[in-house]
Amino acid sequence: MKKKKVLVGMSGGVDSSVTAFLLKKEGYEVIGIHFELWKDEESEGVHNSRKKLPSEPITPDEVAQRLEIPFFRFDFRERFKREVVQGFLDEFPLGFTPNPCVECNRKIKFGYFLEKMNDMDAHFVATGHYARNVWNEERRAWSLFNGIDPLKDQSYFLYTLTQEKLKHILFPLGVYHKSEIRKI
Repeated sequence: MKKKKVLVGMSGGVDSSVTAFLLKKEGYEVIGIHFELWKDEESEGVHNSRKKLPSEPITPDEVAQRLEIPFFRFDFRERFKREVVQGFLDEFPLGFTPNPCVECNRKIKFGYFLEKMNDMDAHFVATGHYARNVWNEERRAWSLFNGIDPLKDQSYFLYTLTQEKLKHILFPLGVYHKSEIRKI
C-alpha cells in the first residue's frame, strides 16, 4: 500500500518540527515546505532572536535533514505583501480592524499551500496549529474544534476554512498540550 503524501509547513520551530516528526512516525510520506513570507534587513535580527532550546534546530532545512525528509522553499513574499499586509494597511486607517493572521491562513497557508499540495501530487497539508479537524459521520461534514490545550488553541484563526479545504488538512498537535510537544 502506497503511503499518503503530506506537505508540512515548517518554520524550524518546535511546533512545526514535531508536526513533521509525528506524521512521519504515523507512516505518512512527509515533505517539508517553507514559505518565505517576509525578509528585510530590519526584521532579520528580530526573527532570529527568539529563545531556542539547546537541542532545537534553527532552520527548517536542518529539521528536515534530521528527520530525513525532502524539503522545499517557496518565495511568497510578494503575495504576502499584496494579499495580507497591504489589506491591513488599507483598512486600518479607515477604522477597520483586520486580522492579518486570519488572512494569512486563508490566502497563504491554506490557499497557496493547498495549491502546492495539488502541484506536488500530495494528499494533505499539515501545520503546527493547535486545533482539531474531525470528521462528523452523522453530519457527513468536517468540524473544526479547539485544540485541547486552552492556552495554545488556534482554531479561531482558522474559521474561514471550507469543507473542501478541511478534508485536506491535518492538525496533529490539536490533541496535545504544549508541554507534551516540547517533551517530544
